[in-house]
Amino acid sequence: MPIRKIETVRKRDGRAVPYDEQKIAEAISRAARSTGLDNGAIGRDLASVVTMYLERYHDREAPSCEEIRRLVEKILFDTGNAAIAREFIVHRERKGR
Repeated sequence: MPIRKIETVRKRDGRAVPYDEQKIAEAISRAARSTGLDNGAIGRDLASVVTMYLERYHDREAPSCEEIRRLVEKILFDTGNAAIAREFIVHRERKGR
């Protein structure tokens, strides 16, 4: 399976914006800090896993923000970071209100 670079993300309003792994890293780090589990590298490390998964397995050119959010949650749970995943979900729900 060929690996391709993820360059854009589809926002909820349909716009295509540049993919920014750093935004994912910051969101994960924020959730980790809220739980007291931030070790300085967890956001960066897990964001790179999200990017790698998207580049290897995503079947369309531009993933949606919602697809990326669900993938972050899955990766957090799958890597044993359930507390961070729960905080990530709560923050997203608060932000959506």
